[in-house]
Amino acid sequence: MRFGLIILTLLIGIWMVMGFAFYLGELGSVIKTSDFGDMHAGDEGRIRHEPFLPLGWAVGVLQISIFVCCLSLGVGRKDAPFRRALAAGWLLFAAVFTFLAVSYQWYVERPQANFLGPFPTPTTILLLGMWGAPLYFVALFVLMFDRWILPPESLERAERLLDVLKEEESN
Repeated sequence: MRFGLIILTLLIGIWMVMGFAFYLGELGSVIKTSDFGDMHAGDEGRIRHEPFLPLGWAVGVLQISIFVCCLSLGVGRKDAPFRRALAAGWLLFAAVFTFLAVSYQWYVERPQANFLGPFPTPTTILLLGMWGAPLYFVALFVLMFDRWILPPESLERAERLLDVLKEEESN
């Protein structure tokens, strides 16, 4: 029940941040044209994005938190190493996302293109970091599945329960 309450709180946090972002969007610059009713004016990205960058960061970190909470739903109280490994993954994922948000903000404020590898810095962080960070969780589940997710004693217990269920059905 505790993780359900945490996930609900995180979802409410996302809704609140998104509501505030929509409120800020209504305050933005809108121009009237004859062809299109309301059209957002094209101007420097810094002016349009500045109030939304912290909100976008908050929504991203909240979504990462929900993802990790959902992964930890089946973890028992005695599985402290697995919880620590998930917390380390959350820190890794949130740090990469924070680095992406900060580099994008820096890129918007200083539009000269600084390259990290073959792409501008925010794009490289997106491609390598944001796609690479979830691989930590994949590796964690693949390498530790038989120790942390479904240990042999739990598998044996499940097989015994299945055998009992099959016997009851046959009678």
